[in-house]
Amino acid sequence: MTLMDIGPTLADMAGIEACSEWCGKPLGSVEVVERDHVLMETFFGGNCLFDLRPFYFSVRTKTHKYIWKSGLDERDSYSPEGPELYDLIDDPEEQVNIYSDDHPLIPALN
Repeated sequence: MTLMDIGPTLADMAGIEACSEWCGKPLGSVEVVERDHVLMETFFGGNCLFDLRPFYFSVRTKTHKYIWKSGLDERDSYSPEGPELYDLIDDPEEQVNIYSDDHPLIPALN
């Protein structure tokens, strides 16, 4: 599920047709169930001053989450520098960063 699925899900629950311009799908739909990955981009702290803030990117599969940044926001004291890769099956709380440049999943997630 992603945030883009909220509108279509609420419309589906209310029994009304979702806007054709929406990219998301209702939860439980074949499209959502069969998604093999979800992409995310954000800024630390939330505001959208594009020229002043580094982007944070992520791709999440059913088994892994890969996070990389265009730079580390100076106010971000939580994120480690550099890329992160987590095995969501063995480490669902994302405590152990298993990233390495030669990890076999990295080419498929980039």
